[in-house]
Amino acid sequence: MIRSRGRILFTGSGPDPSFNSSEPSGSPTGELVLLFVETRHRAVAPARSILYAAPVRSGVLLMILGSMSFTAMVGFVKSLRGDLSTVELIFWRGILAIVLLGLFARPPSFRIENRKLFAARLLLGFFAMSCFYGATKGLALTDLTLISKLQPILIALGAPVVLGSSERSGPDLWVILLIAFAGTALIVGPELALGSWYGLVALAGALASSGAHLALRGLGGTESTRAVVFWFQGGLAVVALALMAATGAPPSVPDRSLWPRLAMVGVTATAGQLFMTRAYALDRAAVVAAAGYSSILWALLGDVLFFDMRPGLTVLAGGALVVGAGLRLVRSSAGASPGPGPASPQ
Repeated sequence: MIRSRGRILFTGSGPDPSFNSSEPSGSPTGELVLLFVETRHRAVAPARSILYAAPVRSGVLLMILGSMSFTAMVGFVKSLRGDLSTVELIFWRGILAIVLLGLFARPPSFRIENRKLFAARLLLGFFAMSCFYGATKGLALTDLTLISKLQPILIALGAPVVLGSSERSGPDLWVILLIAFAGTALIVGPELALGSWYGLVALAGALASSGAHLALRGLGGTESTRAVVFWFQGGLAVVALALMAATGAPPSVPDRSLWPRLAMVGVTATAGQLFMTRAYALDRAAVVAAAGYSSILWALLGDVLFFDMRPGLTVLAGGALVVGAGLRLVRSSAGASPGPGPASPQ
């Protein structure tokens, strides 16, 4: 045990009682940080995750890391939209992610027990991804990210119905929802006035993504994190290939100059999926999703530094309403403890 200013930074070699692992005890991902953040010290028992530091909530911290990864992925997608179609990008993302997972994060078991729920997660995720990837062609990263921040509120609305009463949010949810939709109208309105439908496409993606996130929370109780991520990435490639075959447009090998950015789409998408899937296995769906608001900061930085774009006053005003509604949701959920931990598959 190591202490800093009276706080425990690292504790026992196995998961503590508050750590709800969906992996078998002693597996590489039994430590909270999966394969990425792990430390060893001769004076203490090995393999202690640095994310055991109290009082940070594990699921929240992992969702922040996932949001950073996904924002970077969307930036790379945006830079490629002039050269590759939405379906081509999803196909190559899935292929690259499967290779990365096979090399560095192969699941201990490939079996998925709840196949119906996983199929719902795959199809909703594919539709949401198609909407978001398509919208990158006409929206700034900030606009797209702010629209996607409706997800925590939509998730909070649907979680009690889909996941049970333990996921119920506060009584002011309907007021929060109204404020969030007013903010979204301010963001999407200027685009509609110019005859652009990209904002509505992104809104459809947010709705589908909310359903996919609820399915993730449901899968966290029975499935291996890495198995869910592995089959999701593979499923994306299969669905994309089927769509391209149906339209008579088989995938072509991208130009050599596109491969570095395309590879980064796969890397950041895989990292984001691993972080996000684990986050939903550890904490309440609404709380974890709300932690994703950190992506707004990364999106603003990306627009300014790489795309020379700055949000207008209307977008900022609408974004303030959406973010304010989400933060109110976080506050109303802050006192609740995580739901029952998922059982470890054997």
